[in-house]
Amino acid sequence: DQATATDAAARAESAAAMEEQQGGAAEEQHVAAVEDGVAIKEKRAGAAIAVARVAAGEAQRRVQEREEVHEEEEQDEVTTSKADAASACAAADVAADEKSIAADAATDIDSATHIEAAAALATEPPPQATAS
Repeated sequence: DQATATDAAARAESAAAMEEQQGGAAEEQHVAAVEDGVAIKEKRAGAAIAVARVAAGEAQRRVQEREEVHEEEEQDEVTTSKADAASACAAADVAADEKSIAADAATDIDSATHIEAAAALATEPPPQATAS
């Protein structure tokens, strides 16, 4: 009986040791699987961050392009406004020149009229004295 009990105890110890080894191996496998899962999640997160950085860079590039186009359009408007102002100034100068020419012509006409009147008076015979 004692041999059977010792044998049973040895078998129980052996089974417990085997169960402990298997449990330890299962726990190690579980830890390894969790670590693998974490590593996969870290890789995915890294890839997502890289994609987000590329998208942010692209968005920044588009914003910069829009700003440059807007600046070019504003510069074109300023250039056009300057050209319009220069044209208006040139037209005003031409009008001022024409006004000056017209004023000179009016002065010439007025002078000519006075000269003609004086000439007409000069060519008229003097009034004759009437004998009374």
